[in-house]
Amino acid sequence: MGLHIGLIAAAAAAIILETTGVLLVDAPALSIERATGASPFNILPAALRRCITGRGSGLLYFLILTLTIFLGLLSTFTSTILLSDFETVQVQGPIKTRNIAIDTNKTGQFWKTTSYWRYSPSAQWRFAEEKIDDIDNSPGETYNTFRAMLPFSNAESRTSLEYYSGPAVVANFRTKCVRPMMQNVSFQREDGKLYMSFNEVIVSSGPMSRREDSSDNVRVLLIDCSSSQTTWPISLYTNPNPKPGSTLMFSTPGPGDESFTTKSVFHSVFLINSTFLRNKNNTESWDTILTNATDINIEHGDVWTKISDRDGLELINATTCFVNVAAPNTHHVNMTGHAIKSEPDGDWRHPKSDTTIRHQFGVGLRQWDFSDRGILELSIGSPLNVDKNEKDSDFPAPNLLLNGSLKDSASSLEGCWALSDDLNSLHCFEDWSAHATHAAVFQEIIQATREPALAVQALMTRLYQMAYYDWLQSYDIQYPVATIHAINALIPARWN
Repeated sequence: MGLHIGLIAAAAAAIILETTGVLLVDAPALSIERATGASPFNILPAALRRCITGRGSGLLYFLILTLTIFLGLLSTFTSTILLSDFETVQVQGPIKTRNIAIDTNKTGQFWKTTSYWRYSPSAQWRFAEEKIDDIDNSPGETYNTFRAMLPFSNAESRTSLEYYSGPAVVANFRTKCVRPMMQNVSFQREDGKLYMSFNEVIVSSGPMSRREDSSDNVRVLLIDCSSSQTTWPISLYTNPNPKPGSTLMFSTPGPGDESFTTKSVFHSVFLINSTFLRNKNNTESWDTILTNATDINIEHGDVWTKISDRDGLELINATTCFVNVAAPNTHHVNMTGHAIKSEPDGDWRHPKSDTTIRHQFGVGLRQWDFSDRGILELSIGSPLNVDKNEKDSDFPAPNLLLNGSLKDSASSLEGCWALSDDLNSLHCFEDWSAHATHAAVFQEIIQATREPALAVQALMTRLYQMAYYDWLQSYDIQYPVATIHAINALIPARWN
């Protein structure tokens, strides 16, 4: 529009100069406008003077220039209105197909893991999830929970992802916590440390179980790393070299193809809630507690086993949680959902003010509210590279990423990790503590739900993700994958 107005101004100036004549005072302005065609405002006074002198052509030129100015102002005003109505929004981008590395054959390197327990995760990574079981809200049970990691090291690629179709590695993070059948419980104080010893009676159970009745001798270190009465003094004990009897295998119908069977191999861990550490006061020493603990009472609940002293003071609550450490399978999958602004920041210093991490793991929201949880809905298809010679009774290979993280417990004191909310508590050595980020998420979930299985599942998922994304750049098995990412676009607000 500006070009057209300039051309009209130049033409009008030329016609006035060459046909009707002008006053000497107007000649410079008209000559310049004829050459540049900048603006009709500059020649409007000349046309007005011609009109006043009674020239009919002057009136015509004046009307043309006035109309031109009016159209210019109207165009500018309209453009301003339209531009002010625009806003930047996210819309679906085009579908793109490319090769993406999702796995590797270099399995040996994953045993060289650092202790992911000690460090804060670099992100609270988004994932895709599918639950295939009918949930009956049985205590201590998460049921089959299939989660696929997004094979993108860039956070923007994960947060903007709205569609993924192709092969992906899918892991089952099923976790089940049961009351431990504890016998011969005793407490010992050695070198300023407090230990609890007991025999756990292991009873075989479950479909297609490969586990014989046995008894494990367990000795755990009781850790006090809590600096707040609102924190549960919980520690997690995992045996880095479990006996064969502490591994349990289940075979259940897998996702997608009903003829496919998924195998779960469970590695047991103990959660010890040292209740008496919260109850102790300045006049009550460990020696007094140990004296009263010579005659203890054991109560077996649905998930927890409670141990009290002879005076009825609650000392310990313990539960045994079975974590699935079977190797993940590669499946054809579809992931769908909406882009999110960002992944949770995971600020462990203010966990109660940030519910996004809890929501990510389905705490406080319904499990199938994938959009509100900020994750993607996973639809699992047929598996790739199925070994047709594998028997139903064969144990699957371990999940090297998760199993390696569990074996990292050997680097902690006595195989125990304190899951308190205060990394700098004066009552605890740093070597005993999992990082405060892990502890904060664990504490928030277990206090909100009273379900240890959900808290352990979230912890194991995050440890697996830390290893997965740590080694992502080393993956060399590529598959063609179709993806759709949200992109930023400028559109009128009334269309949004």
